[in-house]
Amino acid sequence: FDSLRSTLKRPPARPAARQQRDSSSTMAASLNTDTTLRVELEQCQFTKEARYSISLQLSLPGAVAVQERTEVAASSTQPSFKPSSFQFRLPAGLPLVGSPPVELKLSAVTPELDSAAAEGTVPQGVTTAMGEAMVELGDTLRELQQNNGPASGKPVVRELQLTQGGESTGTLRVQFRLVDAMPQV
Repeated sequence: FDSLRSTLKRPPARPAARQQRDSSSTMAASLNTDTTLRVELEQCQFTKEARYSISLQLSLPGAVAVQERTEVAASSTQPSFKPSSFQFRLPAGLPLVGSPPVELKLSAVTPELDSAAAEGTVPQGVTTAMGEAMVELGDTLRELQQNNGPASGKPVVRELQLTQGGESTGTLRVQFRLVDAMPQV
């Protein structure tokens, strides 16, 4: 009997803390469900007064980048943007670690008229880049997913430095929040 019992011994059970840690790291590797990332521009501060707009470009692995933008704000160093809230659909299984990363690029631009237009032609609107910030969203999405999820909607706030040519041109305070998945159209 003793020899039979020794061959039927089970491997030792893993401690509950390790099981919990393993499941949370698996959960953090990708999104659980289809969801929507809401990005809100809370506060903007620029070093020069100008008429700014902000473009947001979300890059997901294996997908075409999605771009949104604000309207041009009145001339200010602390402009208020409309719209100031943007929603991006994120698919279940989206990898939150690895390469290529999930990235959000925020770019500040100012509109100008092309003063070099040929005589007799209507000047076209052109933009001048005034700074950009890049955010790898993996850590932000993991934090939102693990601690809050769409139910509680508790946001994560990031202070982003806008730079152009190595020089600081301003800061953006951006709030990230997961919300229930948007219906597909």
